[in-house]
Amino acid sequence: AINALIFVPNENMERWGMNKTEPAVALYCKKVLIDPSPKGLLPDWMRFLKGVIDSADIPLNISRETMQDKALIAKLNTVITKRFLKFLEEEAKNRVDAYNEFYAEFGIFLKEGAAMDYTHKDSLVKLLRFESSLTEKGKTTSLADYVTRMGADQKEIYYLVGPNRAALESGPYLEGFKARNLEVIFCYEAVDEYVMSNVREFDGKKLTAADHADVKLSDLPKPEGALRRLGACPTRSRSGDSCRRAWPARPCRTGRAAWHGKVQRPRGRRQVARFRNLTQPLHHRACLGPR
Repeated sequence: AINALIFVPNENMERWGMNKTEPAVALYCKKVLIDPSPKGLLPDWMRFLKGVIDSADIPLNISRETMQDKALIAKLNTVITKRFLKFLEEEAKNRVDAYNEFYAEFGIFLKEGAAMDYTHKDSLVKLLRFESSLTEKGKTTSLADYVTRMGADQKEIYYLVGPNRAALESGPYLEGFKARNLEVIFCYEAVDEYVMSNVREFDGKKLTAADHADVKLSDLPKPEGALRRLGACPTRSRSGDSCRRAWPARPCRTGRAAWHGKVQRPRGRRQVARFRNLTQPLHHRACLGPR
């Protein structure tokens, strides 16, 4: 039989620059203290928890140096961890505000577990919360909710890492995703990039940095009335006819004259007219095509 009383403290002392928190869940056997802070009893990312665990199956003559080698200790680790994760899932579903307060204080430990505890990674990733380009400032969303809002053609979950929301929204990478109605996860902590690179995917969707060079986005639809050919002149000629050709801003250099850096002198009435047209501003030019 296993009896456990575990609780979450009010503050995260590591957040204030303190040393790494030591395990604070004591191990008892029939109300007899075996170890006040046993290492290996719970995963390292659960070191912020406090409480006691009492099991009648632990022999009283157990050695503290060999305790982690016992199968019973591994069983206690699995049972307590799964029960705590189930508790967090229920809190996130039924008491959203209370869970958000807990996550704001101790979410860094859940991120640590998602990146390093491969046994419980899937359960921990579901508990992560982030702001996104579609949420209001201060409101968070889960990766599961992000997937439900994805389009049918979207195959990846995009995220950006930055110091704050203002910096990410004013950056050069978000505009292209907004134009295509793609949601982007906002990550504000330095550890988030490490977490995302270790998690790699969620629900079959790859986690991809929005500022990565390999990101390929679909082409935006061309607006109506856009010019089909680059350089086409939208103005009309002096005679009232629409321009069909946009000539370069300076005459071409060809042949021997180009080799010596000289502009070839125009010859003939037709070439003189064209030369004069090239020297005019672009909006005053008359496009002179071949007759």
